[in-house]
Amino acid sequence: MNFIKRIKSREIALQTIYSWKISNNKNIKYKIKEIKLLINDFKNIDIKYFLKLVTGIIKNKKNINKIIKTYTFNKIKYLGKIEKIILSIAIYEFEKNKFIPYKVIINESVKLAKKFSNLNSYKFINSIIDKIYNSKYKEKKYTPKLTN
Repeated sequence: MNFIKRIKSREIALQTIYSWKISNNKNIKYKIKEIKLLINDFKNIDIKYFLKLVTGIIKNKKNINKIIKTYTFNKIKYLGKIEKIILSIAIYEFEKNKFIPYKVIINESVKLAKKFSNLNSYKFINSIIDKIYNSKYKEKKYTPKLTN
C-alpha cells in the first residue's frame, strides 16, 4: 500500500465530489470519467481507493449526512461543501477502512481542510472528527451501516 497514493486519492475524491455537487450532474460515473480525462497523473494515485471513496460516499450520503448532522448539532446546512466532503471522507474511512488508524484519518482530514478550505476550517474539522470518533467508534464495537 502506497500512502502517498492514498493521500492523492483523497484529494482527487474531494475534488471529484465537489465538482459533481456544483455541476448538479446526477451521474457520478460521468464526472469520474471527466476527472480521469483531466488528470493525466492517475498513475500517482490509488485508483481503486479513489473510486471506492467517491462511489461509497455518494451511495451512503444519507447515513453520512445523518452522522454529520448529529455531530454538528443540526447545523449541517451552514457547512460549506468542502467541509461536508472532508467530513464525509473521514466518516467513510471510519466505517469502511478500520485498518486506517484514527490519527491518520484526522491528520489527512486536517491536511485536506488546510489545502482546500478556508483559513481556520481545519480546527472545526479536527474538532468534529474527534467528537465523532470518540463517541461513535473509540469504545464501541460498531457495526457499519454503509453499503459499499
